[in-house]
Amino acid sequence: MTGSYKDDSSGTSDAKAADSMNATVNNPGALVEESDSDTDASAAVDVLNVTNVGGPDWKGLPMDIQMRMPSLASLQRGLPGEALIPSLVPPPGAVYQMKNKEKTKFLETNEYKWELDEVEHGGREYEVDAKVAKLKGKWQSNSFGHKSVHVYDNTGTEIFKIRLSSNVWNPLQRRWSFRILPPGSKSNDDALFTINKDQFGRGIPILWEKEEWRIYRGRERDNDMIYYCVGSWLGWDFKFYKSMEDYDNSARPVAKIQQKMNAGAIFDTDWLPDKFKLKVQPGEDTALLLVVSSIIDMAHDSKPDNNGNQHW
Repeated sequence: MTGSYKDDSSGTSDAKAADSMNATVNNPGALVEESDSDTDASAAVDVLNVTNVGGPDWKGLPMDIQMRMPSLASLQRGLPGEALIPSLVPPPGAVYQMKNKEKTKFLETNEYKWELDEVEHGGREYEVDAKVAKLKGKWQSNSFGHKSVHVYDNTGTEIFKIRLSSNVWNPLQRRWSFRILPPGSKSNDDALFTINKDQFGRGIPILWEKEEWRIYRGRERDNDMIYYCVGSWLGWDFKFYKSMEDYDNSARPVAKIQQKMNAGAIFDTDWLPDKFKLKVQPGEDTALLLVVSSIIDMAHDSKPDNNGNQHW
């Protein structure tokens, strides 16, 4: 679970969600994974007005970096061949420290907040603490559908969605495979990017103590892998490389996710907050890497815990 944040209405919404789940179990035919309604999409997100975003504090940054910092009010998706959100690519000489927080609820809904925490430049760290995007999912989709998550910018506009390639109950599904799709799409053919977890990991055979994730532009069949991610089974320590060859040759990672050691890191539970940060080197696709960090967390939350409980 990636961080946590609270909502004053969580108690009421959790109770409603529990009632809704009971109704679904009693009447599975009433379940609808996700709606195509624009009204439903608007209701799913607490729209953030530009005036209450708590805008970024660029003043402490050197002037040459200030001039290249992104506007975080409205985010635009990149064109084919570009980064997912070009404006979030760190400029030359700057390293972004991002935060990814998951909202804790009674039922898993895959809701996250992305923030730009710090900018590193010239050997110094400058605190920014700016909101970047908000992710909204539903427990129905997480438990019975495609784990769909809608990504909204600070104006409340949906910029893209994250979706599992097949239903969570598909018996033929042997690995995690997610697509990044345009808003409103449910077709794998519309994939902007594909994120796949290898069925087996790296390390000693049988143990496979490290996970492998591969990130492709478009579909895997397009054969355009742009990132290779390796992570430890023993804790949140994932590193991104441009290719598997770079990893094999001990090249410097272009990004990494790390978890601070706290109660949430030590005890396997959804109710203790984890603390994660994503560090992104200049020129890399920050938004895409944030997506991968959320997907890895979703995959881990769906695994049985030490007590055999499924985190759905």
